[in-house]
Amino acid sequence: MTVQLPLLEQYGTTIALINAGDPIYEGDTVKTGEGSVSIVFQDQSIFALDSNGSVVMDEMVYDPNEQTGSMNLFVAEGIATYVSGFIAKTDPNAMTLNTPVGTIGIRGTQLGVKIFEGETTFTLMAEADGTVGELVITDLFGNVVVLNQEGQTVEATAANGLGEITTLSFEEIGEIFDLPLDYLSRSGSYNGNPYDNLPESNQDNGSDLSDFGTEAGGEQVGFEESVGRLAEPSLDASPLVGWFYFSTN
Repeated sequence: MTVQLPLLEQYGTTIALINAGDPIYEGDTVKTGEGSVSIVFQDQSIFALDSNGSVVMDEMVYDPNEQTGSMNLFVAEGIATYVSGFIAKTDPNAMTLNTPVGTIGIRGTQLGVKIFEGETTFTLMAEADGTVGELVITDLFGNVVVLNQEGQTVEATAANGLGEITTLSFEEIGEIFDLPLDYLSRSGSYNGNPYDNLPESNQDNGSDLSDFGTEAGGEQVGFEESVGRLAEPSLDASPLVGWFYFSTN
């Protein structure tokens, strides 16, 4: 049996297996296969993606001195969680997460997305310190739903757009998004996960952030030190956007 490992693509070409500490660049596509990954971005936001998922790093512009910029990800499939960094917390219109059924404007918060068999579920969560921000979700027809209470959830399809808002319990959130939530709790500078209900035996496959450089855990790796893993010299202009915190298979 062939096991599908997390792979990194640059403009449609597979260029690397993913390992903890590897850099990630604007334009990269991550496909998890039977594995899973978490990514710490330059603004200290964190994104975790479970197995059989795919995400494209469409855009990231970040000024660490001003802690401002813009960020745009496209999640094509899978179960993912995301916790805001400086970009979404300093500018409520600067962070966008796109999906096949619509767009999420993220205003300083934590969220979960599940894309499965043509249906997408969006869930607003509390951060580890209890902070609850806001999600502004726009479907393909231009309909808009705002989620601003913990557990609020809405489903959408490409054919029918957004449905009605419901509310998931604490336990339901932990069950649906269990593994990506656990990855958040052990990645970067994020401290804790209020929904973490995994057995202790499943929580020992990460990597210490001090093993590689980010703003969250030591000296930041310079751009010139990171471009060597790109397959083609012509792609070296792609901006560095973050690092893989860990990868499992």
